Amino acid sequence: MTLQHTDEKMQQSALPPSKRFSLRNVLTTSLYALGAGLAASLMTVVLMGVLRLAAGIPTPVELFGDFVLKHISVDTFLRLLITFGPNAKSTPLAFTLLAMIGLGTLLGLLYAVLARVQWPVAGYRPSRRELLVASLLALAMTVAGILLFWDEIRQNFLGLPIGWATILTALALLADFSLYGLTLCLCFRALLPQQLRPGASLVAQGRRQLLSRAGVAALTVGATGGTLGLIRGYLDRFTTYDGSVTNAHNGFTAPITPNSEHYVVTQNPVDPNVIANVWRLEVTGMVGSAGSY
Repeated sequence: MTLQHTDEKMQQSALPPSKRFSLRNVLTTSLYALGAGLAASLMTVVLMGVLRLAAGIPTPVELFGDFVLKHISVDTFLRLLITFGPNAKSTPLAFTLLAMIGLGTLLGLLYAVLARVQWPVAGYRPSRRELLVASLLALAMTVAGILLFWDEIRQNFLGLPIGWATILTALALLADFSLYGLTLCLCFRALLPQQLRPGASLVAQGRRQLLSRAGVAALTVGATGGTLGLIRGYLDRFTTYDGSVTNAHNGFTAPITPNSEHYVVTQNPVDPNVIANVWRLEVTGMVGSAGSY
């Protein structure tokens, strides 16, 4: 019995680390994949926000909102308005953004399954298989986004023609998901345990591993801060009512608003809060009944 038990222990110790404690390895790999997915999702949100503010390109969150609105009934739309109350536009957009970040985090698990990386890994450079899986994942998400939101990607908030807006939004989706795939690939590799390099001490190896994981954590925190800052900029610049400020020239407000300063159209996620008692409509001239309303 003693010899048999000793032989079993020797056989178990001879197995590579990736074959032992399989359940523990699966849980650990899943944790690394979720961490990499979260970092990649937040970095993607930052790029989406930059493109939205700088080039007027609608984000996937807005594309999804426009898509859903066209496929729900009037009764459902009214129920949503009543449910969310005064935040009937901004709250669903916030939930959609959180859902997108959550989905991107969970996609890290799919990447880990497809990449099939055995750890400890040798170095921080991803293998060809890892890069291929990340590229195919980005391409699949881009194609799915273009096909699903084909009628929505033709818009641009800077007023580009439909053709150019379609091309620009499609390229933006490709850039968004390419950044997601690349960040996911690099962060996942950085989080995985590394093989001990020849001639390197355990202390130096541990420090190097700690720095790489701290880098992923810092990237995640920085992307979170960038996301919050871009959301604040978006709310400040694109959720105010365009007709709430009257432009004065040399301290004088013209009694008749020039055509160039008329409110035309906008798409705001927050409804305007109009102070009705400061506005007057005056009807004069060759009319049957003049008056002020």
